[in-house]
Amino acid sequence: MRVRPLRPMLLGLAVAIGAGPAALPAQETGPRPDRLRTVLGEFEAGDPIRVTFERQSRLQGRLLAVGRDSLALSVDGVPAGVALGAVDGVWSRGRAVGRGALIGGLVGFALGATYGLLIGEIACAETSCTRLEVGAVGGLVVGAAGTGVGALVGLAIPVWRQRYP
Repeated sequence: MRVRPLRPMLLGLAVAIGAGPAALPAQETGPRPDRLRTVLGEFEAGDPIRVTFERQSRLQGRLLAVGRDSLALSVDGVPAGVALGAVDGVWSRGRAVGRGALIGGLVGFALGATYGLLIGEIACAETSCTRLEVGAVGGLVVGAAGTGVGALVGLAIPVWRQRYP
């Protein structure tokens, strides 16, 4: 059995690897300025806004205006400006309606189903239903009510939602 020398194989591999592109195209790593302008265009003057810039500073206030190179905020009644090129993140103010509805619905379903399963024997004493059916109906009814209550509670809870990057 003849053993092939390793050097020619390694040389061939090095040539094949080196034959690839000399430089890879640069990948975009930072936030895109056109996307920032699009996001800021969705705000109106007076809207609550939170802006982070230079990866360490944060301003929170109301949007006054968006210029070509900067944006102006009112922070506690005092105007402040930030260069658009320095902006790292933008947040809008919203309400936790969806999260409240989800939590309320899940808790309501669990409570209603549990209660339905517990009283299923009594409720089905004179009819042909089962505990499981009563539990399912109880879960759906109380779950629907819990969804509504949770949405109302969420309406009272302010949250910041990141819009950029």
